[in-house]
Amino acid sequence: MAIDFRPVQQFFEHADVSGPAPDDRVPSPMIGEVFHSWHALEHDHLDITPKAYAIAGSFLLAVILYAIFTDSPLMAIVFILVGAVGYLSTQKEPRLLEFLITSKGIIAGNELFSYKGMDSFWIFEDMEVQPFISFHTPGKMTTHLHIPIGDSDPEMLRDILSQFLPENEHELGLVDTLGKMFHI
Repeated sequence: MAIDFRPVQQFFEHADVSGPAPDDRVPSPMIGEVFHSWHALEHDHLDITPKAYAIAGSFLLAVILYAIFTDSPLMAIVFILVGAVGYLSTQKEPRLLEFLITSKGIIAGNELFSYKGMDSFWIFEDMEVQPFISFHTPGKMTTHLHIPIGDSDPEMLRDILSQFLPENEHELGLVDTLGKMFHI
């Protein structure tokens, strides 16, 4: 369960960046004690070739023409929107986010993910994409939360997180695998 934590942003906006190390910040009642922080891109940037755009565009055009031919204007509109959103998302550069492990939960950008809403964690290190932490949540629609670890030491993260959550191996499902493959 994600909580929009705008006060966290204000906390960091007023923090002295040139001062103490991020792990030495004064604890805040809202976020708790900070054990570790790091910066990482929200996902790997995907360089798409013109050939890939042509293939995807041809497929979308074929589906849209089929929708028009079968008198399904709603289907045509949906696939036009899918193509537009897909194109715009490939043009957007990934944001550099600050991630924190605190005594209250994990902070990603401006959102706090409480340990109360998590069952376990697992660190995926041997992937073709950037390493990440997977948190298992009891949700029905979103069962895992993935946090990139950037240049942080996975063993140190494991030691800190094991104080709050059990470590259980997570299997990547089809949606997770496709998401990582297509950088979604």
